[in-house]
Amino acid sequence: LSVAHAFAGVGDAFVTVSLAGSLFFNLSPDASRKQVLLYLIVTVAPLAVLAPLVGPFIDRFRRRQRVVAGACFALRALICLALASTLYSLSFYGLALALLVVVKAQGIIKQALVPRLVDEPAQLVAANARISRLGSVAGGIGGAIGVTMLHRVGAAGLLRAAALVF
Repeated sequence: LSVAHAFAGVGDAFVTVSLAGSLFFNLSPDASRKQVLLYLIVTVAPLAVLAPLVGPFIDRFRRRQRVVAGACFALRALICLALASTLYSLSFYGLALALLVVVKAQGIIKQALVPRLVDEPAQLVAANARISRLGSVAGGIGGAIGVTMLHRVGAAGLLRAAALVF
């Protein structure tokens, strides 16, 4: 679970660097403000409505959470590939929303799996801390690698690399 979470941190960093390098900071300040506002309206606002529905949906798969976690990684990879081909079109925003929903689902699954992986309840906080720390360090390293790669492969190439990581 720790290794999977670390890979998720690297993939998320690649996606973030790709979006920052393509949609938000490669435009003039006025145009980027409009892009950021559109991104927030079309993706984050619906996520606020959908987020409470993700937990109960994931609870239906209580016995198959590892399979669902793997499926979330596969979905994230597919969405990144689709995002790479729709970077500057309107369908990008729907795919970005789908990616946010899958990320939320994967976070819920991770929180459900950690208690199953520790021997004693007293170890739960330490296990969560280790997993979070590893994910943060991996995300930071992934961000540095992503910035370097962005100049070589471009935003779409970085999204494809994120798909490979996932």
